[in-house]
Amino acid sequence: MPVAPEDFDVSRLPGHLRVTFRVLDEKGRVAAEGKDLSALKTELQADMRQTVAAAAAGIERSGLREWNLGALPRTFEQDKDGHLVTGYPALVDEGTSAAVRVLHTQAEQEAAHWVGVRRLLLLGIPSPVAFVQRHLTSTTKLVLSQNPDGSVADLIDDCTACAADALIADAGGPAWNEAEFAVLRDKVRGSLIEEVFSVVADVERALPVAHRVRTQLSQAPRTANPDSVADARHHLGDLVHPGFVTSTGRRRLPDLVRYLKGLERRVEKFGASPHRDLQHMETIARVQDAYNDLLDAIPPDRMPTAEHDAIRWMIEELAVSLFAQELRTAQPVSEKRILRAVAQAHGRMRDPAS
Repeated sequence: MPVAPEDFDVSRLPGHLRVTFRVLDEKGRVAAEGKDLSALKTELQADMRQTVAAAAAGIERSGLREWNLGALPRTFEQDKDGHLVTGYPALVDEGTSAAVRVLHTQAEQEAAHWVGVRRLLLLGIPSPVAFVQRHLTSTTKLVLSQNPDGSVADLIDDCTACAADALIADAGGPAWNEAEFAVLRDKVRGSLIEEVFSVVADVERALPVAHRVRTQLSQAPRTANPDSVADARHHLGDLVHPGFVTSTGRRRLPDLVRYLKGLERRVEKFGASPHRDLQHMETIARVQDAYNDLLDAIPPDRMPTAEHDAIRWMIEELAVSLFAQELRTAQPVSEKRILRAVAQAHGRMRDPAS
């Protein structure tokens, strides 16, 4: 019988058979101790960030509105009290400017640097918001006003960030030196307005559906199960929320309309088949729980990958297949397929070379 590592429940071992991890500070004193190494790392993250920031104070900068850094190193190392401190420099977004910060992990660096480069790019390019607003029809402005970001201008800001992300991805990712940044800035400047209009067109198709779903939920029939109504309302919030355009991403925006229409079909059927809705809801809950467990298992020094993101969208496709089969899915999908994808992702986290 084949035996896999996950077949062993280490938590059931007596304490004296499990390794105790002890972390010492620079004076040899115990800073933390426990059986769970990941928990210790999480507990000490704030202290580590302070240590890295103190060691890297000489290269951190604030208030940047243009790239005048030369090349930004991928790692920063310094000996501190006899220990080698490694940090990960990145541009970070400060709203009206960008800054160089040395972060604790490579995962934090990757996430922050993309957003920081996007901010610096948009600071160096005339904002497309006013131009796009002037060229919207009155009907489009009315549709776009029903958005969770706030004003139409706020929504177009969200669309602009989404468009910029798409252009950065097309260029191969964020820049790390002045020459790369100049090339990236020229690419984004030349294509941004056209890309923003394209994003706005997809958003314009999605928002009316979201508005209809919201109205239907406020008028749900008495025969609808309250758990189904609450679940559908939560699902709508997952799909359309402040910043939803950027978080959905350019590639998935066309699918968002179909996911919302699937939710609309579900709500339309509340009164006719409440029992079936609960069955489908339980199926979605099982795969969502498995997916959440997968995300929780990601080590503190790593970030979700494209594989994790793909599973999230597989769950959306499963919802369409269960609640609105007539809309069709973008790929073959089932509970079994998703659970298998989750298991494979768990396996790759344990053995990255697999």
